[in-house]
Order: sequence, then C-alpha cells, then structure tokens
Amino acid sequence: MMIVSDDANWRLGELVTLSWNYKVIKKNGENHYAYYATSHYMCIREATDGQCGILVKVLGKIPMDRITLVNGEPFCNDEREDLFMGRRYYSFPFPTENALKEVLEIISSNKALQGRFKAESIRLNPASSFWVRETACSFLKKRLQYYDAASGQLCKGTDDTVHYRLSIAYFNKNEKA
Repeated sequence: MMIVSDDANWRLGELVTLSWNYKVIKKNGENHYAYYATSHYMCIREATDGQCGILVKVLGKIPMDRITLVNGEPFCNDEREDLFMGRRYYSFPFPTENALKEVLEIISSNKALQGRFKAESIRLNPASSFWVRETACSFLKKRLQYYDAASGQLCKGTDDTVHYRLSIAYFNKNEKA
C-alpha cells in the first residue's frame, strides 16, 4: 500500500497532481529499483476519519513483455534516473487483487465518477482485465497474473495478451481546519 499524503482533503472526481513519492524495493549493486507515485491521479474515494481515501492512475493497456519481476513482484521500467554510481529505475506499483476489486467496485457503482473519467479523456472499462501484483508459480518459475473483471477470476498471463494497468495510492484525511 502506497500512502502518498497524510494531510489531504481531495474530493471525489478531483484530478490530483501528486508530488514525487517513491519507495526503494531493491538495491542490486549499483542499480536501485523503486515504486513511485507522481503525476495525475483521480480521487475515487474521499478520506474519512475511519477510512483512507483512494487515488487511481490509469496507465493504459500493456502487454506482458513490458513487465519484469523485481523481488518477485511485477515491475515496469516507467522511468530511469542516472545516479553518480548506477541507476534508479521507477515503476508505478501494481495493485493487489483485493485493492483492484475494491477500486473497480467503486468505479462501476458510480456513474458520476465514470463521467469524470470520460470528461478527463481517461479510458477505463471496469469490466475489462487488469494486471495485478500477485504471481503464480509454474514449473518453478513465477508467472504474472491478471484479474478478469468480467469473470471475477485471477488468471495466468500469456505473452500475446494485453491488460489494463492501474496504480492505486491512498491518502489520509487532513485534520487541519
């Protein structure tokens, strides 16, 4: 779970521009790998006293060959930073199956929110298929998985398919007046 702010009051349907947030997940010699959250996200749930708010970034559809595994989790080289000694690679984090189901349920049940996505020219079909963080073992090799929202099933990825990629970030309610 990536918490991007502890003091936000973003509203439902608001397009949010996040500042640079990242979390290193692996250091491999001179190379670092990190999940990050930046740029435009849509607020799909406001934060309350008992519940985090949710932001979603739609990254479009991508094929499996653009995804690698780092520390056993899906990773895309979305951005690269050249350091003095080595490089840092950044990827928007992949959602867990449960987090994705929650997001899709929220979007599917709110026509006004679907209208906001359309107004912002963000293409998203909540009944489509989506890459998830979970992997499956197959002959001692980890395989990427995707969630098929139409069937409600978690499926093993294949080389010839493309699925939506979402990034989900959370925020807490601002306690200031």
